[in-house]
Amino acid sequence: MDAVDSPEYTTIKNSPKIQCEILEKLQFLIGVAVEANADIPLSLTQVTITTSQLLVQISQFETCPQLIDASLLQYVSLIAADYIQLKAAQRRCAPTDLHAPLITARIQSLCDLVYCLVKVRGLKAVTSCLESDLYMVEELISYLGPNQTGEWKENYFVLLWLSIMVLMPFPLSLINSALPEKLFGLLNGMLGNASNKYGKENEVASYCLAKLLTRSDMIELGFLKRFYDGFAKITCKLGLSVIVNPTLNPLSVNDSLRCMNYILKFIRFHDIEPHIYVHLGIVKAILAHASEPHARVDMIRVIKNLKNLACNYIFLQNQYLLDPDHTDYDAQLEEILTMLTNMVDSADYVMNTDARYCLGKDIAKVIRLLPLDYQVDIINFVLQKLDVKEVHREFLRDITLGVTQANRDVYICPQESSYLSVDTELVNIESYHTVFLVMAELLRTSVLPVTYFPLLERLLRVFCFFKQLRITFTIGSQLRDACCFIAWAMFRNYSALRRKNPMGLICVSSIGCQLMLMTCFDSDLMIRRAGAAGIQELIGRFGGSVFEHQGKASAKALTEIGAADAALAVRLIEELDYIKLGNLSRSFDTAISFVEKLPYLKNSLFLDFLLTRGITSFEYELRYHSAQLLARFLETENEQRVTAVFLQVYGSWVTETQAGRPADGLLGAIACILLVTSSSFDSFHRSITATIEEYVTYDFHRDPFYKGEELLQLLTAVMKQNPAFTILEKLWDAVFQVIRIDHVKIVLAFQEFCRHISLTEQDWERFMKYMRNGNLATVKAVGYLLLVMSSHERIAQLVVLLKDPSIQAESRAALMHSFSIIVQRAPAEFLTYDLLFELVQQLDDYTITQQGDVGNKIRLATITMLNSNWRTFFVGNLEFEIEKRLLRLSCEIIDKIKYKALGLIIRINGMDLTSVFGSDMSVAGASDNYYDVILDVYRKFYLDKSYPDTETLQWLDELSHNFWRGYVFSAGALSASNYTISKSFVAFLKFFTALGDDAKVHVLTVLLSLLKPAPAKPSKGKVGMTTDRNLKCQLCTLNLFVHLLDSFTPLPDGFNTKALYIRAYNLHLNTTNVERIQRVIGIFNHILLRQVRSQETLAFADPLKRILWLISNHPVLRVRQLAAEALFEVYDEMLNKEFGKEAGLSDSLSAAMDILQRVDWTQDVKKIKIEAEGVTIKGLN
Repeated sequence: MDAVDSPEYTTIKNSPKIQCEILEKLQFLIGVAVEANADIPLSLTQVTITTSQLLVQISQFETCPQLIDASLLQYVSLIAADYIQLKAAQRRCAPTDLHAPLITARIQSLCDLVYCLVKVRGLKAVTSCLESDLYMVEELISYLGPNQTGEWKENYFVLLWLSIMVLMPFPLSLINSALPEKLFGLLNGMLGNASNKYGKENEVASYCLAKLLTRSDMIELGFLKRFYDGFAKITCKLGLSVIVNPTLNPLSVNDSLRCMNYILKFIRFHDIEPHIYVHLGIVKAILAHASEPHARVDMIRVIKNLKNLACNYIFLQNQYLLDPDHTDYDAQLEEILTMLTNMVDSADYVMNTDARYCLGKDIAKVIRLLPLDYQVDIINFVLQKLDVKEVHREFLRDITLGVTQANRDVYICPQESSYLSVDTELVNIESYHTVFLVMAELLRTSVLPVTYFPLLERLLRVFCFFKQLRITFTIGSQLRDACCFIAWAMFRNYSALRRKNPMGLICVSSIGCQLMLMTCFDSDLMIRRAGAAGIQELIGRFGGSVFEHQGKASAKALTEIGAADAALAVRLIEELDYIKLGNLSRSFDTAISFVEKLPYLKNSLFLDFLLTRGITSFEYELRYHSAQLLARFLETENEQRVTAVFLQVYGSWVTETQAGRPADGLLGAIACILLVTSSSFDSFHRSITATIEEYVTYDFHRDPFYKGEELLQLLTAVMKQNPAFTILEKLWDAVFQVIRIDHVKIVLAFQEFCRHISLTEQDWERFMKYMRNGNLATVKAVGYLLLVMSSHERIAQLVVLLKDPSIQAESRAALMHSFSIIVQRAPAEFLTYDLLFELVQQLDDYTITQQGDVGNKIRLATITMLNSNWRTFFVGNLEFEIEKRLLRLSCEIIDKIKYKALGLIIRINGMDLTSVFGSDMSVAGASDNYYDVILDVYRKFYLDKSYPDTETLQWLDELSHNFWRGYVFSAGALSASNYTISKSFVAFLKFFTALGDDAKVHVLTVLLSLLKPAPAKPSKGKVGMTTDRNLKCQLCTLNLFVHLLDSFTPLPDGFNTKALYIRAYNLHLNTTNVERIQRVIGIFNHILLRQVRSQETLAFADPLKRILWLISNHPVLRVRQLAAEALFEVYDEMLNKEFGKEAGLSDSLSAAMDILQRVDWTQDVKKIKIEAEGVTIKGLN
């Protein structure tokens, strides 16, 4: 995504406009004076809609919340003023008042807006915009009383407002002597009530209570002491043994911890001093129970309390440093630091990622306030939590010996650039993650001395690609993310030390190289992007040539890095595109770009990584891409280097295979290297294949797919280098075991394998056996076999398979894709008319199984094949055969088929549809008016009857017949989606009404032809399929006629209605299919109704006679009932139109309708014989 397309840029650009719209909608929402007896123009719907729009517009500022500051005061002031007015109106209203629901809804909408503003801009910014009228305090308190009925967002708003009210600069008792007690009781009760449910209002209640308790007058009145006493029970005042009140529920404990944390942030140091011991005792007591199974202690609140306590102790210790009579706080401070640091590796507490980040950040904040020697001691203590053998107490003491405030940024102890010995499988990820976060925060705040750089560099070299293996996945991404954080913080805050401490840049450069590897090769998207952010920081501050002398540069050379070429830095940063890094294969390509700009990193960094970690990675995708990238790097290397790499990888594979523990990925890497070798490697082929035949076996039940893929890749590479290579029987057995796995990678590798293999007759028979049994790998790869390309008989065998209905549709569809390759590669003399026609006929495959219409897969594959080879099929009249089938398919209900069919029609005929689709014809498939378009194509190109020659007219008639044969399956469908049926039928009505009478007659005549019973083709195995398709086509056509007649669309005078009756009549004979008979009765009914509405007598009464016969004689109960309902509708219309009034038929019609309503026509035929005679009215015809 470009910067100009990002949501943040859009919000910045449109900020003034959005703020004006918010103000207008807000004024519209609150611009009505609410009175209990006034008419309120706003409705509940308007309130809901306007509020929703406001919430959406306010939320747009989440990416850049400062932009809303310009109007925030105006928004909050309007909301607050209207809230007070609405609450007053609500009190005046009776509960049964008509305006009460609207007032409640508007109050709730205002509170929703306030909560949204707080989410976007923050609690402090919104609070500062609220009015602080001291006389409103008691009124606001009343909204929170025991009788309040507001939602939690209203409570949130009121408490937020009170948090600014309680900051008034004079004693609260001046307003009301009972106000302090009332406020304390209300707010403390919200936290201490054991039945109180947790919600957002609890958070702001803690905030408001802390503001209240830290007032000087409240402290003097003893409310702060009462708060602590209510929270804890002090059993021994001198010993300060504190027990948390057992009546408090865990949620109240967390709320109170939040309040205590706010107290430590707001209160003055000398005011908290009398209570600091109790505060610490409470936190200790809570922490002691935090490890219990049912404890729900919020560890973030505990950590923040400990951090703020430590900060207060440090301040008090510094304040009373020269007072010999004052208490020494060192013991308490040491206890707090011990608790914080013990949380790093303690398994007693449940610490999620947020809690660990909070712990790391707060430990760093406390360390920053301590003297340098204390800082070093705590940093060393935290580092020892890593449990790394080299990082012991003596080692840490040596590297920090002599560090002073004056030289902390200059001194650095030279270290050997070696890896630390860490058993990654035994690493405690949580504790290591916390330690790394502490180091990152210390770096970010410029607290960590430079002397730790070598140690951090060695740690990052180990953990930049840290992963712990589980059965099917890996863990450890949070450690890699923390490594990126450390690197980013180091680059950001130590760029100014380049000249003061040039040797430190050796570590900076080395860490930058590790980040470059993470950016290119890490499997986690977020880690790749985090690494890119670190590299951008490094290059931006140190220049593009910072990598040039990594690990071996002199101090003088490194001091000159700041003068690196700026253009190089820009080009490197451009490669770190977040969208590009979102795809793993493209992120591997980034390594190529880096090498092009920094060629000196190729061997020392990238090739070394690929050989040691990449091609043997636990993750398949990394191994695969590493092997491909390794081959691309070796393409530009000399023969000696390629030989050395090949022997290294091949030797590793042989050694590990002989030891019984072959590493995944090595065979694939060998195959990729072989493809870039010269002919001098021919001597290795025999050795390679002999080793493979001896050691490589494959069991598709047990072995993973990638092992088989690597085997196929290696055999393919050997055959490419040595075309005379022959695969022995054992390897053939392994290959056929591999292809039994249905995996896309196996299929791709086997297709490439088939390009170079020469099959014997025995191998071909085995190949055919696999295809007959539905093996997809062989079916998809058969088109690449040289044996098939050179034999007409082999192609004929494949055609027989393609037509065999006993083979699964998926296999036949895949075989059609292979025929696409065969048509492209086979000699022209093999592509006979009969062969091509057999392929075209697969467009008629409508195989039905329990899975439904599986033949659609074959039809779709055939269209795809024709689209790739359509010029080859211009033989004889094949173009006509293809076009008529495509016209039918372009109207069917399966979207993928109809879109591709229309596209191929347009391509074959070169149709100009620019006026419909614009320049891009591909939008036809995505268009909502697809059926309008396809009917327009039919009208323009296939409905023209002006051609003089008979052959062309016959050709157009057959195309038209096939077009409507497909269209009825959409417009007359019985089981398609309502969207498809409605869209296709509405388009048909628009098309039909716009035609002239002659064209209408032609269309209706074609539709009538679909109702003519067609004999099924005597095709073996497909007779039932063809018959079923014809029957369904007839049913859909009947349904389309019923829809057309239901729409009261006028039929042209030239249309033969009697022919429609005859076709419908024939289709309801000798069948008990109720759906078909129902449509036929509907057609009979409409023929009669049209005569009743247009003339005085029934010129054509056969439909009436047939309905009467169905009522009295048909054996199916449902059919008799449907016929009775149709007859009743006809008689009712006759009565309304006074049909036959002159003949005196009105009484007979009424009597017949009474019988039709009274009789249960689902009874036995014999029981209703007399009633059936009663509904027959003589003289109608």
